[in-house]
Amino acid sequence: MAKKEDVRGSNGVTRLIFVRHGETEENKAKISQGQQPGKLSEEGIAQAKKVAARLKDEKIDFIYSSDLDRCRHTTQEVIKYHKAPVEYTTEARERSIGVFEGRPKGQFQEAEMRLPDYKPEKGESLNELHERARKFIEGILKKHRGKTILISSHGGLVRMAMANLLGMTINDAMDIKLGNTAVSVIEVSSDGRAKAVCLNCMKHL
Repeated sequence: MAKKEDVRGSNGVTRLIFVRHGETEENKAKISQGQQPGKLSEEGIAQAKKVAARLKDEKIDFIYSSDLDRCRHTTQEVIKYHKAPVEYTTEARERSIGVFEGRPKGQFQEAEMRLPDYKPEKGESLNELHERARKFIEGILKKHRGKTILISSHGGLVRMAMANLLGMTINDAMDIKLGNTAVSVIEVSSDGRAKAVCLNCMKHL
């Protein structure tokens, strides 16, 4: 990983650190959460503490977190080591899967859910999630140029952010594995070029 002094400040490189939330009780039970709050399991709490310890020496300027409980509680472990401002936002939420939220994953077709234009009843298509991620990330890059920003979010949102930043298709981004509390770092230069420093790194576990 590049030294911190090489990626901050006058060169205009923005460092985005994405963290997925810790394991939830719903993850363990194979329940689809979508935009339901989610409750960290005992293991998820331990994971959140470990990723927080991993990130304690990062010079984080600002933190954006999903307002859903599973991300809030993960973020609360991280901010024990940081004084950076935190914004809990609906923009960083997981994809809404509408009527399938709270149901066992076997009650719907995973292949259908991965179709970019498929929209569950009362839910959100991947295309819509991709657009939401684009607006969210563009806003961050415009507001925080040259800074280090932590984004505490969910697998779906992080994948679509990667698709936007790295020029990936939605299908390719959906194939990226993101474990609980996985850390992914993307650096964006002042001219908009992005490079992945690490994806789905879980060495803290």
